[in-house]
Order: sequence, then C-alpha cells, then structure tokens
Amino acid sequence: MAEARDGEDGLWMARQYTGPIHALLTDLVMPRMGGRQLAEQLSRQRPNLRVLFMSGHSETASLPGGDIAAGAAFVHKPFSPLALAREVRHLLDAP
Repeated sequence: MAEARDGEDGLWMARQYTGPIHALLTDLVMPRMGGRQLAEQLSRQRPNLRVLFMSGHSETASLPGGDIAAGAAFVHKPFSPLALAREVRHLLDAP
C-alpha cells in the first residue's frame, strides 16, 4: 500500500508500479488533480481497478473534481478503520 500527496503524485506512483493494483482509495478533492480525474486516468490504464472515493464534504458534486457517477463506491469522512475496512472488502467482493 502506498500513499500519494495528491492526484498527480498518485498517477505517477501508479505508472511506476508494474505489479497489480487492485484498489484505489482516493479523496475527491485534492490539490493539482482531483480523485475523479485520477480514477479516470488510472482506470484507462488498468481496467480492472476498483475505486473507492472518500470526502468530508456533504455536497461533493458541487466541488471541483467531485462529480462522480451514480452508484460509485463512496465513504464519508470521518470514518473508523473498521468502517473503511468494511467498505474496501465490499468493493473488492463486488462483481
């Protein structure tokens, strides 16, 4: 597991990593590149990538980079480690 400072850093890290990436946990609102843009770019390169978005904002659709597709996996901040683990497990187990 790796942590990026922002979306551009995450994109760079993913491009450097040659192994499988099973899931991406990304904040919707980040400097330089939002989570939605990061997920779109990485999903083109890695079509089997599962994405879990997170945000502490209640109105994510009105925020820059916050417009995500209906039905996308999403978790509201703050969340407990157990709640995050459940969401990730659900994401990985989904068809």
